[in-house]
Amino acid sequence: MGAFSGNLFGRLIATDVRLVHEHQRVLAIRRLAATYDLMTLLRGGGLRITGLVVDGMALQLVADERGWNVERLTSTPPRALTPA
Repeated sequence: MGAFSGNLFGRLIATDVRLVHEHQRVLAIRRLAATYDLMTLLRGGGLRITGLVVDGMALQLVADERGWNVERLTSTPPRALTPA
């Protein structure tokens, strides 16, 4: 992670964002700017992103015998689909 800037009133900017999993870069973003609804957050309604701007993104998708690398980013394995 490079740096954070913005303000507490609804805007956050992060630079040089990197996501590494199993010693390999999965995602790199040069600049990420997000706006959010502060009032919803303060009222306990959770974080509601109202805008997102990504500049300079690289996503590396790799499939192997275990599946896609991005599927393994979460701690819970994907659920199998059950017939309806």
